[in-house]
Amino acid sequence: METFVFIFFLIIVIGFLCSWIHDAFKSICAARWPTVFGTMNSYKIKEIRDSDEDSDEVIFLLNVDYSYEAPCQKYHGNRISFFNYGSPKSPKTYRLHQKLSRARIVKVRYNPKNPSESCLSYGLTQWAIETLMFFLMWLLLVSAFATLWMLFDKPELINRIEVLKENRQQQAEVAEKTR
Repeated sequence: METFVFIFFLIIVIGFLCSWIHDAFKSICAARWPTVFGTMNSYKIKEIRDSDEDSDEVIFLLNVDYSYEAPCQKYHGNRISFFNYGSPKSPKTYRLHQKLSRARIVKVRYNPKNPSESCLSYGLTQWAIETLMFFLMWLLLVSAFATLWMLFDKPELINRIEVLKENRQQQAEVAEKTR
């Protein structure tokens, strides 16, 4: 049963890490994508408050919709960046909110191989790096607990180790007698 639980959590973490690596790769590639000017169609900010009434925790979800023209065709986009999962209340988020709420014309980066894929910003954000650190620490913690659980929850393994110790002691005694 414990092996199943470990594998389940391991698969979840590996899935999140693969998603993070994909987004990081796309975000870094977006720095080299061509740019065009687009039109901001709509901008919304959604505040998500912690369910605890005493908490001041707020996460902002910034939602945009913009249109742009790339290789003679019109496209719509809604991605600010590849790491726009939501941001905690911070001065950077507030500045981004102020900038986007007033914008009518935006600079759009689009994938030349797939022009319908676009973003307004690129690169790794502090939020993205903190997310990666969380996933790595979670993976380390789950792996450590699973390893300890598997090692110390197996009486036959402990018995085998004790038998090996006894065999070594017996071999040492025999070697000492033959000298």
